[in-house]
Amino acid sequence: QAHYCAEMYSQSVNSQDLTHPNYEERLTATLINMARLFPEYYWFKSKYGAPNHKYDTAGYCGKATQVPLYYNQKANEMTRFHQYDQMIPTNCVQRTDHSTCDNPNRCKLFTNFATTSQPECNAAPRWKAFYSMKPDDNLYIDAEGICGRDGCYVDGHCSAMFDPNREIIGIGKWKGSFSYDIVYGKYLNSNTAIKTYKKYPIVYGAHLDGRYYWNYNLPKEVQDTASKKITFLLQWYGVANNNIKASSV
Repeated sequence: QAHYCAEMYSQSVNSQDLTHPNYEERLTATLINMARLFPEYYWFKSKYGAPNHKYDTAGYCGKATQVPLYYNQKANEMTRFHQYDQMIPTNCVQRTDHSTCDNPNRCKLFTNFATTSQPECNAAPRWKAFYSMKPDDNLYIDAEGICGRDGCYVDGHCSAMFDPNREIIGIGKWKGSFSYDIVYGKYLNSNTAIKTYKKYPIVYGAHLDGRYYWNYNLPKEVQDTASKKITFLLQWYGVANNNIKASSV
């Protein structure tokens, strides 16, 4: 399978040329799913929220859903590309919009997926190029948010995280970027897609060092102590197997 933007894959900084989610991408996906399933706990009681602020009031934001988001490799790849696209020294440096960079002309990578209403530099042709790659998993992307950490929850980016009609997530973070590129979508109605890609259990895991004790409202002495610790988060979602207890974890 040929991937888009070979120059990105030629970079070997902290293995970010790989499509496997990196540390910050895994962590962000884990926390978003925690918030999606347990919004009150995540925001107001856990050490990862921001209890002195409120969820955005628009749409689905802050409303608990019953199912976490699947992490999709193609979606990871397309968001990592967009972060790379905006961070490499060009006229696109530090841009935070949804357009593909036209200097150098990376837009041309997506010409075959452009339409009159969605020209090649728009986000939609980029999404389609990546989710059309083999294997065909009936993936469809329909939303993208560019935001940073807890800021994603307090403005218009929030609703997509909690939307029960969305099933997948992809998160891109490139070294030096101050924001994340996050896309949301679903698997189109297909027995093949459902049987192959929508499997349980869903297991997420991420480790956090002191930089990611995100509750900045904590007293300084608590933050200083937290900065010396490492936490490992593990999420499991599925149906119990006849209520049989695991012999070990």
